[in-house]
Amino acid sequence: MNTFVRSIVAFVFVAALFLLAPGSSVYAFYTGMPASVVIGQSSFTNGSTYGGGSVSAFGYNEPYGVAYDPDSGKLIVAERTGNRVLIYNSIPTTSNAPADVVIGQQNFTSTSANQGGGATANTLSLPYSVMVYKGKLFVADGLNNRVLIYNTIPTTNNAPADVVIGQTNFTNNSTNQGGGSVCATNTLRTPTNIMAYENKLFINDGSNARVLIYNSIPTTNNAAADVVIGQSSMSGCSVNQGGTANANTLAGQDGAMMVMNGKLIIADQVNNRVLIYNSIPTSNNASANIVLGQVNFTTTTSTGLNGSNNLRRPLGLATDGTRLFVSTNFSARVVVFNKLPTQSVTPHDISIGQVDLNNNVGSITQTGMANPANILFVKNKLIVTAAAFQHRVLIYDDFAQVPGLSLDNSVEGREGSVFRMKGSASVDSPYKLKTVEFSLNGGDFKPVVPVDGSFDNRTNENFYFDFDPTLSPQKDAQGNLIDGFTLRLRSYNNNANVNDGLFYFSPFTADSPSDNSVITTSPSFQFSVNRQRTVLRDSLQKYQVQVRKGGANSSASWEVLVDSIPVDFRSHKGDLENLQKSTWDSLDTDNGSYETSNFVAKYSNDSSTISVTPKVVLSGEYQWKVVAVDKAGHTQDTPALQIIVSSAASPVVTAGFPLALLHISGLGNPNISSYNLAGIKKLYRTSSSAPTFYGIVWSGATVNLLFDEQNCQSSCQHTYTAVGNGLSRFGVNIPKGDLRAGKKYNVSASVSLEDKFTQLPVFSLQIGQAQ
Repeated sequence: MNTFVRSIVAFVFVAALFLLAPGSSVYAFYTGMPASVVIGQSSFTNGSTYGGGSVSAFGYNEPYGVAYDPDSGKLIVAERTGNRVLIYNSIPTTSNAPADVVIGQQNFTSTSANQGGGATANTLSLPYSVMVYKGKLFVADGLNNRVLIYNTIPTTNNAPADVVIGQTNFTNNSTNQGGGSVCATNTLRTPTNIMAYENKLFINDGSNARVLIYNSIPTTNNAAADVVIGQSSMSGCSVNQGGTANANTLAGQDGAMMVMNGKLIIADQVNNRVLIYNSIPTSNNASANIVLGQVNFTTTTSTGLNGSNNLRRPLGLATDGTRLFVSTNFSARVVVFNKLPTQSVTPHDISIGQVDLNNNVGSITQTGMANPANILFVKNKLIVTAAAFQHRVLIYDDFAQVPGLSLDNSVEGREGSVFRMKGSASVDSPYKLKTVEFSLNGGDFKPVVPVDGSFDNRTNENFYFDFDPTLSPQKDAQGNLIDGFTLRLRSYNNNANVNDGLFYFSPFTADSPSDNSVITTSPSFQFSVNRQRTVLRDSLQKYQVQVRKGGANSSASWEVLVDSIPVDFRSHKGDLENLQKSTWDSLDTDNGSYETSNFVAKYSNDSSTISVTPKVVLSGEYQWKVVAVDKAGHTQDTPALQIIVSSAASPVVTAGFPLALLHISGLGNPNISSYNLAGIKKLYRTSSSAPTFYGIVWSGATVNLLFDEQNCQSSCQHTYTAVGNGLSRFGVNIPKGDLRAGKKYNVSASVSLEDKFTQLPVFSLQIGQAQ
């Protein structure tokens, strides 16, 4: 049997599946998904001010801004028309939850602007948005023309702010500090949104049609900004700089700002567009690089593009680190771009709040919304403030179901050297399967073939794919072809970027002790893995040796006997955990010994053969296998083998159950038998480098010969098996090249049949001439 066929045989017998693990989920959303929790209303179909009742800790009058404090877990909502900010000690998990703290008012039943008087450090008038940065709370206090900074998150009602921006003190609140339409570096006119990034503060100075950048977070009142966006200078305050829209202008109002992948994003609300700057501007009047929602930088129409490209009054921005979320205030939806657009006029991929990408009808339902304002993505939740006509905050718990993959454990031969493998993919509703792809030997991904002809947006699909394992074979550092092959599969659901993979490699076999071996000491477990080293190193995390007590029909649980076995020697020989680090760290090799307090692992054949000796004593009957664990927690197992381990120093003998080695070529008749235990020598010598063993056992009994090379640092063990024939004879032919001339081997000979077994004392065998 040639090497390639052996690999395929191993492939057929190994039910090797890297199944998808929940821990590897990538979170996603889908068009028309329902909200999980509503705050401010008793049900998803109610949209009355304060839930139809009186002012309280439960309801809202136009919730507008939303923020989260990662340190305390508090959720913070700016209630614009209620002239207050509500603080929840945690993100509500049930609908109609009450707030715990209110600022801007003395209690939960008051809503007057500036508490019915003039502005102070503890009053608010039309607060638009809130933000938390490094433990500080920021509030855009719109009609007071200022931004307030609380140095800590308030824990009691009616707490005062510590710093004011846009005014000289807490009692002044005039537009542009009395300048009317004339602005300056330290003035504000209806600030609506705030954002911080790398200790810089960004303020959307709404009615001044500009965004101000402060190069450091202000710690004193009346701080001056350093950079202005949307105007040519700090004294400019006109919409679109007094002309038409362009790449360097803004129309102002309520739009949010955000930094994603090092790029500044601004929701230019009145211009019906989102602007993307490839870097954070450091000088005034910077131009954007990308525009979304418009065909170019000079158009501002709200209906010029189709539904999937249109952004009518974009207001809120959020990201989960991969996707861009935009709330479109006039389109009653939150649109999702599966990745940050790199060119203008990019359509969105998902529309939350609508039944499709083109619809924009507002509704007060669990799946609908109207006039969404600011949004927030935190802890795998999308939080949306729905202001006018709904007076509620919607929370979407996003527990995406990652497509699941499985492979049949058999290979169907096709014409030539082509093979076919079958599998299935599934995903929980409401998600649908999009496609499944496979890669052979690290090559390009190609689509599998659905059994029914197409992936037609179902939750389950059976598929197959054909591959020729000899194509694009991997080579080792010396240019030699590498045995075996690797397969990778990945599946996608209808959100296109939600996927997980399945990794398979062959060969992956448990070598010794072989099945039904009988051993007098704790065994060394040897296994073989595919030599496509780059693929394995990049994908795999570790190997484990697992055992379970009992024979083939055991119902005991598998237990990890040896954990954290490195995938390859070269990458780990210098680990601090390696007790043999000083010996191997400076050597340029893929082979050697890795030792911890729990085991010794010997690597050979470019780390494709590994022998692991646990530093524990086993005794009894076991099954054993090797488990490969990848970096996502998926696993692949070798077949399980059965062994009997005896801790006794003397042979374990079933009375009357014989084992005799009658002849060893190059040696003659050594008289090694269970009836001559006292006459068995410690050392024998044979002149043959490939000796043949003949002996006597009961008919049908299995004989195991284990050769363990003395003073070996690489591939040390060889196991051979034979079965007694009808004449109670057996023979074992050692293949040429397995044993090395001049070396000594510890030989363990045993025989088993059902519950009977005998093991002879271990003896040494010198192969050829001593060196």
